[in-house]
Amino acid sequence: MDDLFEGEPEASHLDRPLASSNVGFQLLIKMGWKAGAGLGREAQGRVEPVPFIEKKETMGLGRMNMELEMVSKVTEVRKLLKSEVALGASEEKLQKWKDESERKDVLQAQRKEASRVFFCEVCNKQYNKVAEYDNHLSSYDHHHTKRLKDLRERELDRTHQDQMRREKRKAAREMEEIARMARDAQARAGIGPSAAAVAAAA
Repeated sequence: MDDLFEGEPEASHLDRPLASSNVGFQLLIKMGWKAGAGLGREAQGRVEPVPFIEKKETMGLGRMNMELEMVSKVTEVRKLLKSEVALGASEEKLQKWKDESERKDVLQAQRKEASRVFFCEVCNKQYNKVAEYDNHLSSYDHHHTKRLKDLRERELDRTHQDQMRREKRKAAREMEEIARMARDAQARAGIGPSAAAVAAAA
């Protein structure tokens, strides 16, 4: 038996039969098999080797066929639109759908209202649990964002006040210019004090 495993192994190939020096060939001969006959006690088995197909995709064996079969079943009949289903539905069915839709809207509104309790307007963040909301309120991120927001509001307020002061000064200068132009016009027309007297009084 040991002499069967001596020498270099020979690579098998589907295009040519096994050589008589092949280990598998010699084992089959010792078990009563004859070259060219089928396998099995009555030689009823296949004569040719089982063919194989080189598999290059990453799917498992049979997965591609299963996927293609599922796709063909799903796309065999087009799914009806809601409008098409509603055309063939009874009044009772339509009313049931309407009630179900209204119930979902009410539940969604209640859920949204309940979740607003745990909404941080400073950071614009929503939390679903009390513990998460409390942890956020005591976090550095929340306090840092709040400080930045306060600084930004104070800066905007100061900018607005500066702008108001500038506008008041501008309006005062414009009023002074209008008054001066009115006095000059009156002086040219001989009405009221002259421009020189006004200038001397100023």
